[in-house]
Amino acid sequence: MAPATIMIASSAHPWDDPRILYRQALSLAKVYRVELHAVAPFREKWYRGIRVVGLPARARWLRPLQWLTLGKRALRSRARLFHFHDPDLLPLAMFLRLCGRQTVYDVHEAVPEDISSKAWLPSFLRPLARGLYRLTVAAAQPGLGAIVTASSAIAGAYRHPRLQVIQNHPPLDMFAASNGARPAYRQGQTLRIIYAGSLQPSRGIREILAACSRLPEGLDYRLDIIGAEAALDLYGEDIRPRSEPLASRVTFHGWLQLPEVIERLQQAHLGLVCTLPNAADPQGSPLKLFEYMAAGLGLVVSDIPQWRPWTEDYHACARVDAARPESIAAGILQVANILSRNGRQAGLHDAGAGGTGALRPGFSWQRQERRLLDLYARLLPKGSAA
Repeated sequence: MAPATIMIASSAHPWDDPRILYRQALSLAKVYRVELHAVAPFREKWYRGIRVVGLPARARWLRPLQWLTLGKRALRSRARLFHFHDPDLLPLAMFLRLCGRQTVYDVHEAVPEDISSKAWLPSFLRPLARGLYRLTVAAAQPGLGAIVTASSAIAGAYRHPRLQVIQNHPPLDMFAASNGARPAYRQGQTLRIIYAGSLQPSRGIREILAACSRLPEGLDYRLDIIGAEAALDLYGEDIRPRSEPLASRVTFHGWLQLPEVIERLQQAHLGLVCTLPNAADPQGSPLKLFEYMAAGLGLVVSDIPQWRPWTEDYHACARVDAARPESIAAGILQVANILSRNGRQAGLHDAGAGGTGALRPGFSWQRQERRLLDLYARLLPKGSAA
């Protein structure tokens, strides 16, 4: 019997989102037929056995057009299960459930807190938006086949018999090639720093740039920033004035797919995760933190209590107050000194006392993949193929 078909959908995320494509879709494609519908600059293509159908990027006020398009596609599709990644698709999920489709809601972040941090949403509307979300979830939850969350902290906000935490741990097979490929950092050489992620203010990009301006003149460094170019249009007034004096040291690369990010990680010594303490992100699973660890980078990371267990055995790590640029700058210098003294980077399978430390085996995507596939086996038992 042919395997069941799954439709993964997002009205806002890009088709090559690391959680959606490189973790979940590729894992599910080992067992099921997978079609992925998300924002993309093309109409349709195949990627490693996955049928990817693009959605045009639209302004927020045109987002309902995305919902209508996805609804039409879902009704035409033979997919028995609709796995969606945006809270605004909850009404569509309720409708599809009435049509006999299984549905899975994938929650990437603490949505009510995330709503509170939306700069584009007027502050007087945020309580209303949070309340509307809670009402929609309460109405939709009984009909959902499952809820998947990116962390245990996020899961605490939901009550569902099939509530599964699937964290953003890295697919180690993709990072294995970077292990040992990076040259050691020596004092006096160029320190290669990398930041990959969102450029919205809550991720600390302004503080990172301010921290760089506080680094000693004698430190030769380069900062590579990887993030969606569209964010520069939205947050450029905050970012550009801070980056222009550092133009010779800072490079914006725009959005890169995960394999390209890994190539950049191979060239870096130190990774930054400087999420601000008041952001919604601390409840989430810091995807880039795990990817930096998988690549064996030194770490400068926000000192967020929920995150400490992940880095407590990681040697080349500085926990900082991300709201204070001087703390980030001090953390960069601290980790640079550790790397310089060690004379090498520890790779994924080299966690000796002289190295950076390594990612624990339990933090690999392979374990999360098993949880995901076990959940799907309960939702789509054999004989439910479409």
